[in-house]
Amino acid sequence: MEDQNLGNFLCPVILYIDKTVLSMSGKLSLYPVMMSLGIFTAAARRHSYAWRPLGYIANEEVFFSRDQRKENDADTKNERLHTILDCILQTFKDAQTPGALHN
Repeated sequence: MEDQNLGNFLCPVILYIDKTVLSMSGKLSLYPVMMSLGIFTAAARRHSYAWRPLGYIANEEVFFSRDQRKENDADTKNERLHTILDCILQTFKDAQTPGALHN
């Protein structure tokens, strides 16, 4: 039983999502999904080198008209966000299968 867990370890992953404006008018923006590891100290996580982008969530204003955005209720928007996050985090899910990280 102990041999099966040899080399396994728990490493907390910290995710951070914040809006980044890409244009002077503020209409073009992205939401980068950033990742850091919980094994870093808080002081280390204050530096940009401790964070890595996993993916980006586009602002819905780019893809949908004002009328389409009004038609989308909060549940639809949440479902869309979770679908995007599911795609971004898929590699983390894949890495949790037994033997996925063995060379």
